[in-house]
Amino acid sequence: MPQVNTNRIISTKHDFVPLDRMIPLKTAVNLFEKEYKKDIKNFFDRKYQRLREVYFSLFVCRALDLMERREHLLMFYEEQDRNDVSFIAPSPD
Repeated sequence: MPQVNTNRIISTKHDFVPLDRMIPLKTAVNLFEKEYKKDIKNFFDRKYQRLREVYFSLFVCRALDLMERREHLLMFYEEQDRNDVSFIAPSPD
C-alpha cells in the first residue's frame, strides 16, 4: 500500500476546493454540491467567485471527457494571475 504524505495533505490550501492540486471531476462535483447547499441564497456574492468558477468548470471538464473519450482532472490555482482552472488528461501509462 502506498504511503500517504500527511504533511502535503495538511499543507494543501483550500478555497472551496483544494488549490494547486489535481482533482477528479467527481470530487469537484461533490465539493461544489456540499458548499452550494451550505449557503444557496448567497451564491452570487463576491466571496463565492471561486465556487462559481468551479461550477462552470464542471461543464467544460465533462464536455472534454466526452469529446476526447478520456477523463480529465481539474486544477484550480491559488495565484489569481494564473488561469482559474486547468484541465489535465493523465497519460494512459
